[in-house]
Amino acid sequence: MPNYEVGSLLKKLRKQKGLSQEELAFPIIDRATLSKIESGKTLPHRKTLEFLFDKLGFDADEYLRHFLTTEEAETKRLQSELHYILRIGMRSDTERYKKECSSKVLELISCLESDEEYVSHPLNLQFLLMARAFHSFNLYEDEKALAYIKQGLGITIVDFNESDIANYYLTRHDRNLLIRLAGLYSGMKRYDEAINIYHKLKENTDIMCVDIKLHARRVSVVMYNLADTCMEAERHPETLEACEEGIKACYAAGDFFVFKELHWLKAQALLHLGEKEEFLLLAEKLYYAFDLHEDARSKKYVETIKRCIDDIK
Repeated sequence: MPNYEVGSLLKKLRKQKGLSQEELAFPIIDRATLSKIESGKTLPHRKTLEFLFDKLGFDADEYLRHFLTTEEAETKRLQSELHYILRIGMRSDTERYKKECSSKVLELISCLESDEEYVSHPLNLQFLLMARAFHSFNLYEDEKALAYIKQGLGITIVDFNESDIANYYLTRHDRNLLIRLAGLYSGMKRYDEAINIYHKLKENTDIMCVDIKLHARRVSVVMYNLADTCMEAERHPETLEACEEGIKACYAAGDFFVFKELHWLKAQALLHLGEKEEFLLLAEKLYYAFDLHEDARSKKYVETIKRCIDDIK
């Protein structure tokens, strides 16, 4: 898609959303720059385009996947590797994370931070702060994690207030930072605050995201985290409800990253609600589903599920 077509598309989507150029541009660029992008007079940074499409509620990768230079492709690879490690890192297994992931995470962050052009863009800086927040969270360095979260949110939301989450234009990094903030609250047993953030994120997604598959993908992640928090808070009916909505969203998105995990939370909720037969039926299926994978995370699930099944029988 040539540059002028991208600008024309942005203009069309902006008008469909009823946004002015000032509203769409803030806080990454000014109105004049957006005007030049829309008219095809300037070539924007890829991260700027990602921000604009994201703010309009569309998946930027659907439009920008063919616009990577060699340098951008390498940066994208480093980002993807870093994001993947942080996603699979388990706070509940800090020693394994320290041994297998910690040094690699810091190496990748350092590599990206050394690129002056990269860190000059606010969204890239926000990504790095998010990465440091996730890293600190996995190491139980909660004060550090909280500081990084606040810094990261401050890049795109000047006066952040949790009560206004539903109405903000959130970047993907904003959403990840808010999920991690809720995780911190949960670790402090501040369950009401954590659950409130997840409900606000779901509301925000319903209001702001118009891409059907992207909407479903975001909902599945929010519902998984909500279900996990409700389980920890021993709110089992709410856990079950969140699991059902999350599983439905996985099907709608065609994205099954948290699909098995949602079913395991559902199985546990059923057990706590006295549905032993349903628990066993679902748990045995999940045992074999997780056993198909060789990664440490799946193996841990296999061990946990087997132990629970043996205890019930």
